[in-house]
Amino acid sequence: GISWDEAETDPIFRSRCQLPMLMLDLIKLENQLPFFILEKLFDLTHTGNKSFSHTFTYLALYFYASFNPSMPKSCLTYHDSRGIVHLLELFHSVYKPKVNRCPRNDRRSSIGSIRDIRLADISFKRGQRNLLDIIYNQTGQAVLEIPQLLIDYSTGPLLRNLVALEQSTRSVNPYFTSYVIFFAELVNSPQDVEILRRGNVIVSLIGNDEEVATLLSNIRKERDRYGHADAEPIGLTEEEKVEDEDNDGGLKSGHMKTKTTAVAGSSIDRFIPDQFIEGK
Repeated sequence: GISWDEAETDPIFRSRCQLPMLMLDLIKLENQLPFFILEKLFDLTHTGNKSFSHTFTYLALYFYASFNPSMPKSCLTYHDSRGIVHLLELFHSVYKPKVNRCPRNDRRSSIGSIRDIRLADISFKRGQRNLLDIIYNQTGQAVLEIPQLLIDYSTGPLLRNLVALEQSTRSVNPYFTSYVIFFAELVNSPQDVEILRRGNVIVSLIGNDEEVATLLSNIRKERDRYGHADAEPIGLTEEEKVEDEDNDGGLKSGHMKTKTTAVAGSSIDRFIPDQFIEGK
C-alpha cells in the first residue's frame, strides 16, 4: 500500500482538483470493474500488514462520503457488501428509504410544481432524514417534508449514473429514478428552485436557479436512454387532460385552487409509499 510519505509526493493526492475528478471517474457506470477483483487487489497490497484493519468497503465508502455530505454516516460503522457487483452499486446501496417498496400505481398523475403544491394549501419544509425519505404528513395542516438536496459539481454526474444503473439492471431498486422524477415534477422553473432554496430544501453551489432547474430537467430526460423503466414518469391522466382542455384556460382562481388541491393531494398519495404518509 501507499505510505503517507508517498501520498504527499503523489500528484493525485497533492492536487486539490485531482481527487474530485477521480471521484467522478469512479462513479461512471461505464468505468465499473468487478467488485471482487478490486477487493482482491486491495488485499494483495496489504498482505502481511496486520496493523492495517480497514476493509476495502470501508475505505471506498469513506472516500465517497468525503465528497457527498448526504451519505448516511451510519454505513461507515458497518455495511454489508456481500453480493455487490461494483463500486457504483456499493454507493447506491447506502441510500435506502425506510420502506423498501415502491408501489406501482395504475394511473399516472402529476404532483405538480412546488408552486402548485403551495396553491393547494400544502406546505413544505426541510426534512431531517435520509435523502430518499420524502414524507407527506396529512395530520392537521398537510406538510410535505423533503430532505435537503445539496447541488454541486458532483450532483449531476452522481444522479445520472445512479439512474443509469437502475435503468440498466433489475438487481437494484429504482429509488433514484423515482427521486429524480419527483424533483423534476417539483421544479418546472427557476422560480420553483428559488422557493425550495429559500426553504432550505435546495442548497446550490453551482450557479443560479435556472441552471439548477435545467440540471434536474435534463437528468430526467436522460433516463429514457436506458433499458427499462420501473418508475414511470408522473403525468396527467387522460381524464385530467380532457378536463383541463374543456376548461380552456378560463378557470377562475377559486376553481383553479379547488382543482389543484384535488390533483396535488391525491397525486402525492399515489406517488409516496403509504408508510411515508403520516396520519394514515
